[in-house]
Amino acid sequence: MISGSYFTTSCRRRAPVILTFNRETEKLSIEGLGTYHVITYKSNPISKGIHDIEMPDAPHRLGSGYLSDSRYSKTWFRVGHSGDRYLHPGTRSAGCITVKDTKRWTEIYRRLIISRKHDSRSVGVVKVI
Repeated sequence: MISGSYFTTSCRRRAPVILTFNRETEKLSIEGLGTYHVITYKSNPISKGIHDIEMPDAPHRLGSGYLSDSRYSKTWFRVGHSGDRYLHPGTRSAGCITVKDTKRWTEIYRRLIISRKHDSRSVGVVKVI
């Protein structure tokens, strides 16, 4: 479903996106997009359950190393509403959901950035299993 923004009529938003992260298989599935290879830090994994995915907060300099793969590599999406766990591109993780398919980060970014939940701060949810 696509809807207009409260602030402008030219900006089209989509319904919240639903992601599923399987910690065991290290796969992230995104409704309507496909499956991606991801990692997390096995000694400090993100907890199982359903977590909101927030809109991006600020550019993350650690994404700079992947700018040749995606111009949006410094744009990360917080998992939950506090803490330092994010959905982001990369090859190392400290407990985030890190998308190893860095060349595919742009397609993920483009899907998430136009999605909104009704709480005005989240783009969707991730189910961690």
